[in-house]
Amino acid sequence: MSWSDRSRVYEEVEKILYSYSYVVDRVNYLTDVYEQLQIEISQDSCITAVSYSDIKSQSTSISDIVPKRAIQRMMRLSKAEKKLKNFELQKIAIEEFVNELENDRGRDIIKRRYFYRELGKDIGKEQGVTKNMIAKIKRREMYRLIDVFLEKGDYFGFW
Repeated sequence: MSWSDRSRVYEEVEKILYSYSYVVDRVNYLTDVYEQLQIEISQDSCITAVSYSDIKSQSTSISDIVPKRAIQRMMRLSKAEKKLKNFELQKIAIEEFVNELENDRGRDIIKRRYFYRELGKDIGKEQGVTKNMIAKIKRREMYRLIDVFLEKGDYFGFW
C-alpha cells in the first residue's frame, strides 16, 4: 500500500473515531425523543383498540376510527426507533473497532483523544509522560487500527 493510500485510510479511520461523540449525542437525543413519544402515546386517550366489528361497512376507513394525530405519533415513534437503532449500532461498531487494540494503554489514549477530545498534553500529564510520547503511542495504535480497518472494515459496517 502506498503512503498516499495509507494516508487516506488514516484520515478515514480518524473520521470514524471522531464521529463517536456525535453518535453518542444522537443516541441520547433520540432516546429522549423516543421516550417522550411513548409517553405522549400512552397518555393519548383517543387511541383504542379497533376490531373488525367497529368497521360497519367497506366504505368505512381506519382513519374514520383512529384520529390522524395518533397515527402521526405512531409513525414518528417508528421513525425515531429506526434512527435510534441505527445510531446504537454505529456506536457499538466503533467501540468494538477500538476494542480490537490489544494494548490497554494505547486503547485508552485513542479513546480519550478521539472519543472525549482530550489533548495529548493532558493525557500525558495524567499518565506521567510527555505529549510527544502520547503522540507516538497514538500514531502506533492508529496504524494498528488501519490494519484492523483494512482487514475487518466490512465486519464493522465501515465499507
